[in-house]
Amino acid sequence: IIATVVVILSRSSLFLLLLIYSSFKGWFYRILWYPLLIERRYSGSVSRAQGLYVSAYIVMNGFCMGLGIRSTHLTTDLISRTGVMASINMVPLFLGGRTSIVVDMLGVSVHSYYLAHHWIGRVFVVQGLIHAGLVMSKVKTSTFDATQVAGLSVST
Repeated sequence: IIATVVVILSRSSLFLLLLIYSSFKGWFYRILWYPLLIERRYSGSVSRAQGLYVSAYIVMNGFCMGLGIRSTHLTTDLISRTGVMASINMVPLFLGGRTSIVVDMLGVSVHSYYLAHHWIGRVFVVQGLIHAGLVMSKVKTSTFDATQVAGLSVST
């Protein structure tokens, strides 16, 4: 008798879990995944989920740029942090151009890959401009050495 009760409870709980999963999955696709955040005709639309991914990427980059910066050495720390973060964001840009084997292996759609590639590039450009602007504002023009001139010429 106990064994039959356990079997009945396990089957009913499994059915209940499948019911909850299917209703959550339907809600997730209907509310978050499929509706468009930005509807564009030619360059591709952006869904709410993709908008959340891009927003999370931008927020995490901003958080990593500001994490651990000392208030006494604000400009120096920010110069080094923006340079390092720009270099880190440059790596995925160079690993894959328009098509990538990694994207094919992960099963990411081409549209999502292009969207991520463009936003990584935009974040990289902003961080590079912040880095170059801070370096130019901190260093006097008469004290430029060869590495600073080379770095500024590459960034412009």
